[in-house]
Amino acid sequence: MILGAMLGLSLLVQAQDEGQTGNGCDTIAGAETLLDEAAGRPILLGEMHGTVQAPEFVASLLCLGVVRGGRTILALEISSSEQDRLDAYLASDGGESAVQALSTGSLFWNGRMRDGRSSEAMLALIDTVRLRRAAGAAIDIVAVDYHAVDDADLAEMPQRRDHAMLRRARSLVGSADVILVLVGNVHARRAPMVFGERSLETIGSLAGPDEVYTVRLGTIGGEAWTCRGATMETVECGPHASPAYVDLGEHRVMSMEDAIEAGVRGVEADTYHLYVHLGASVASPPVFPQPE
Repeated sequence: MILGAMLGLSLLVQAQDEGQTGNGCDTIAGAETLLDEAAGRPILLGEMHGTVQAPEFVASLLCLGVVRGGRTILALEISSSEQDRLDAYLASDGGESAVQALSTGSLFWNGRMRDGRSSEAMLALIDTVRLRRAAGAAIDIVAVDYHAVDDADLAEMPQRRDHAMLRRARSLVGSADVILVLVGNVHARRAPMVFGERSLETIGSLAGPDEVYTVRLGTIGGEAWTCRGATMETVECGPHASPAYVDLGEHRVMSMEDAIEAGVRGVEADTYHLYVHLGASVASPPVFPQPE
């Protein structure tokens, strides 16, 4: 199953390199404009974890970055403690032993909270980077999420994860021409997330007004592999339905004004710079199923 998902992304890479579209990348309308408008800033790509569609779209943006030349960085919502494992995998042949080595001793891949960040589609995205590096592309992966040791100075701060991820995103500026930061859609918001009387700062809201470029990767309908529950003892992870409440037509990059006018939920003018319509989603399960 794991190798099957990775084969699917491998075929996507091959199709992009063979030039299915004018730029050689199998992407959607407006994707190149997205990179242009970011103008070198870190692009916060806010996804619903656990879909096939979001990592596939990010793979197409990576293709555009490679075609443009220069260096491309993919930053992932993975603890910085996983960086050595990721680097070793990128230098490997991508086989079963390499996948096992990636996960050995890893709470991210083998912990109780196996949400969509550790999905088959995410591993396939990582493998896309491995394949492009092997073909000579200047492309890297950086794990940007909080780690208790590396980010000990943030331990007492509210939203310490967002502070840590912003700090690492800032450190990448100037080191690459395209910087893609794939995180949950709340983390990517330009405005704090308000829950009743609580207001949670996000990567986008902690950043300066023009410091990052924020994009909502939207799927409407279908399923996503997500985790639900108030505590670690009650958490339940699995495929959950997403409401199909509006038909946005062709998959494309949309302005926030167009998304709001079309009736997309959860977005306002100040929440993201752009909205990406990816259609109905398919749930992507964890690479390593959680034991009963």
